[in-house]
Amino acid sequence: MTHRDRREYLKKYRANLTPEKKEVKNRNERKRTANRTPEQREAIKQRRKEWRANRSPEQVESAKKQARKWKANRTPEQVEAKKQYLKEYKDNFTPEQREARKQYLKEWNANRTPEQLEAIKQYNKGYQANRTPEQRETRKQYIREHWANRSVVQQEKGKQPIRELADEYVVSVLRRNSSALKASDIPKELIETKRLQLKLLRQARKML
Repeated sequence: MTHRDRREYLKKYRANLTPEKKEVKNRNERKRTANRTPEQREAIKQRRKEWRANRSPEQVESAKKQARKWKANRTPEQVEAKKQYLKEYKDNFTPEQREARKQYLKEWNANRTPEQLEAIKQYNKGYQANRTPEQRETRKQYIREHWANRSVVQQEKGKQPIRELADEYVVSVLRRNSSALKASDIPKELIETKRLQLKLLRQARKML
């Protein structure tokens, strides 16, 4: 069985599952993911990295088209089910898993090449331009609901890095106008200088 045949088989298999069986399958998958050892996670990450690196341009473009088609054709129920699944998945993270994910994303963002950043920028630009009015409204509604449903603690946690001018926020400000700039390439001295500049700007606004 080829990779394509296996993918089609799994697609049909999932489509025919009852809601109850889908829930059992999702629950088992979450449990299996949560119980992986660091070595297993690293091995999976490496396999995925190698697989992506070895794809042909045609395979990359085909994957993008399939992803866009799938997202565009999702029913409201599928969108809601996905949101619920991700929420439950994240809610079940242990403190160690949350910290590991945070560290992984931090390293991934810091180590992206200029080519990767430009590719992401172009993809986002094309995606935004090709969205239908319905997709735009759905996204707006999701963001409104997301912000409305955050607890006071979550809201405060989100504002804290900005209010305290934490390194991660200052770095994000420095990178706004230069997508090729890696977080790891920004010297501490530049971060401190930018932090001081932001403090002075805030003080100046208060005086106006």
